[in-house]
Amino acid sequence: MQQIPRWELFERSLKSGRAYDNPFLEVELEAVFTSGRHRVRVDGFYDGEEDGCPVWRVRFAPPEQGTWCYTTTSNDPDLDGQNGELSCTEPVSGGPLVVNPQFGNWFFRADGSPQLIVNEGWYPHPANGRFFSHDDVDYQQPSEQDMKDYIRILSGYGVNMVIDIAQLYARQSTITDTSFRWPWAVVDAASNRIDKDRFNLAYYQRMDRVMRVARDNGMFFALELLYDNSVVRPREWSHHPLNTANGGWLAGNEHGTGWDVMFDCGNAVHV
Repeated sequence: MQQIPRWELFERSLKSGRAYDNPFLEVELEAVFTSGRHRVRVDGFYDGEEDGCPVWRVRFAPPEQGTWCYTTTSNDPDLDGQNGELSCTEPVSGGPLVVNPQFGNWFFRADGSPQLIVNEGWYPHPANGRFFSHDDVDYQQPSEQDMKDYIRILSGYGVNMVIDIAQLYARQSTITDTSFRWPWAVVDAASNRIDKDRFNLAYYQRMDRVMRVARDNGMFFALELLYDNSVVRPREWSHHPLNTANGGWLAGNEHGTGWDVMFDCGNAVHV
């Protein structure tokens, strides 16, 4: 039986022998983990192909020690009804961050130990290659190795949290920059037109690897996935993937200035 320390990551990979046009939409997968009175449901996610077969993964961080049993449910017969067990052992860390119930701006760890946050922000991380101003649209996106090295440097100075605006900024130069990755599949590179029903797995897999390095170096990693100043800059909005004209979700006045109707709190799509 696999042993997983409390609050650490368990992962089960499941392959299917079936082919799908769009596995993001066509396949549903969930797993239920139980231990005594505890019951936790988690969604599985499609993660590309392995050995020529589509693969899904289920991840779970056991909140309590003991034996956990799990079973999967899916509309794909190859993924459905998969069972297993894991043994949750003593923790090797203080666990996730928890908000102090008495003082809402204080944090402590799940084991009750205090936690002082020493934070660094990336706004966004592609901008870290070199200095740039908001009027400068040409910049280099740092490599994955640059990001990992940066995390290790921060950790060495006692920084224990990073906040990353992972929804990358759009610039004119990113249209032809092959190193620039959007979270969605780009179906027309000339206009950055996206297919919002398909994710760009290279984006998320890179993010996953970077977050693992942060975890291994004792750092919390907070993501801002939907922040993007480009939607309020007319010079960039016309070719921004979030624009409905390019396959996205947001419709607004690209000739406006500042924050405008692209952020409409009364519009369920925007919210």
